[in-house]
Amino acid sequence: MASKNSYYSVRYWEDRYRNGGNSGSGSYNQAATIKANYINSVIAKYKIQTINDFGHGDGNQISLLKGFSHYNGYDVSSSVRDRVTKRFREDGRYTFLDSVETMSKADLTMSLDVLYHLVEYEVWELHLKWLFTLGEYVLIYGMDREDRGDRHVVSRRFTEYIERLYDNFTLLETADGSHEKVKFYLYKKI
Repeated sequence: MASKNSYYSVRYWEDRYRNGGNSGSGSYNQAATIKANYINSVIAKYKIQTINDFGHGDGNQISLLKGFSHYNGYDVSSSVRDRVTKRFREDGRYTFLDSVETMSKADLTMSLDVLYHLVEYEVWELHLKWLFTLGEYVLIYGMDREDRGDRHVVSRRFTEYIERLYDNFTLLETADGSHEKVKFYLYKKI
């Protein structure tokens, strides 16, 4: 599956959350509102009831979602998973899993601000496989370009990759995000 040096992404996020960090500016303030408004419009428009989220983070972003009946979240950080499990324990719509293998199919799979944080190519590929295996609709919020940023940021052209490997999905729509480089990409199984 992955090489012995390929889990930098896991270590980075586990250390960040264990040391009290959050999911970053993209999950707060105006950026979070822009994302929530778009996701909530998708939930309403396509009558989404079940969601699988790959990279739930600290829970701030998902706390703004509405109109669904059940949400399964997965994150590579066990520290943040423990944190959100406690935060949402009174809301029966939310389940947080420690393994993707335990997820069942959902109406919508989401990857918000995750792809460009997966610096290892084989982990990036596996993430896309999960998205396109476990959902009827797939929503990606990311940068569709080749670029390298901070040590935990590598963006890749995922739309071309998806066209080649997941031709049983079609790109329904794109929408601007909170940053000029980041957009929404909504796919549907055909």
